Order: sequence, then C-alpha cells, then structure tokens
Amino acid sequence: IVATTREELLPLLDGAALGRLPVGASIGTAAARRKLAFLFPGQGSQSLGMGRGLYATFPAFREAFDRCTALFDTTLPRPLRAVMWAAAGSADAALLDQTSYTQPALFALEFALSELWRSFGVLPDFVAGHSIGELVAACVAGVFTLTDAARLCAARAKLMQELPAGGAMVS
Repeated sequence: IVATTREELLPLLDGAALGRLPVGASIGTAAARRKLAFLFPGQGSQSLGMGRGLYATFPAFREAFDRCTALFDTTLPRPLRAVMWAAAGSADAALLDQTSYTQPALFALEFALSELWRSFGVLPDFVAGHSIGELVAACVAGVFTLTDAARLCAARAKLMQELPAGGAMVS
C-alpha cells in the first residue's frame, strides 16, 4: 500500500485488514531475513538541526537523546542541544564544527538513532563505525555502558580539540 501521509495510510491499512485492498496494492511474502548491520559514521557528517524532527516525533529517540545530552552537558561549556539546534550563523552554530562539540553531537545522534530503530524491532546482527562511530558501535554492542562511552567520547573530543590546527592524518 502506498500513501503519502499518515492520515491517508491509516484507512487504507484498516481496509486491507478487512480484505479490501486499494487499487495498486499487492500482497506478497517478504524475502527471508538477511543479516543486518548498523554503520555509524565519523566526524564530518554533522549538520545543524540534525535530529530535531526525530526528537519531536519519536519518544524512543527523544529519551535516548536526552540521556546522551545530559551526560555530555556536564563536560561542555554550552549545552549540546543548544549547539546542535542553534540558529544558522549564530555563535552556537559555529561550535558544532569544533571537535569538542562535533564528536559528542554525533555520538548522541547516532546512539539515539540506534535506539529508535530498536524501538521498531530492527536489531542489528553486526555494528561497525568509523572514528567516533566506533565508540557508538561499541556502546550499542554492549562493550561500554552509555555512561562510559559518553565519558570516553567527551575525553577524546577534548583531547582532539586541543591539538594544533592544520594537522593531518597519515595512514
């Protein structure tokens, strides 16, 4: 069944439950479940306002995001949410591109997204991450508690922020 809004979808689903399929709808069997992985990206994927719509819409996301930001807010000079959802061009918005805020922001968003998926019953068989995403993956996999992972993330971000500007990575 295809619909563009929730209001359009609900009566179609009710009708389908009673055996009345709308034009264009089809019934079938989903393919056998395959292995599922969650991949958590690293620094550079941040953007102002990220997560705001999910926060307003989904309680599971909101609860996980609030748990994360509460942990980070004890270590940052500005509240993490204020930086993530700052008005474009503001002083707070500029902080999102500073490593000391970027990494906690990505951690909070990615952890909350994984909790949202879990609330839908979508559970990963594997997790992986790049850079700060590795910490999220380890937390989601149970290697770290949320408190320990947030503490490690905050310390890592602070230390990386203190590095001299203009550096580069070598592999």
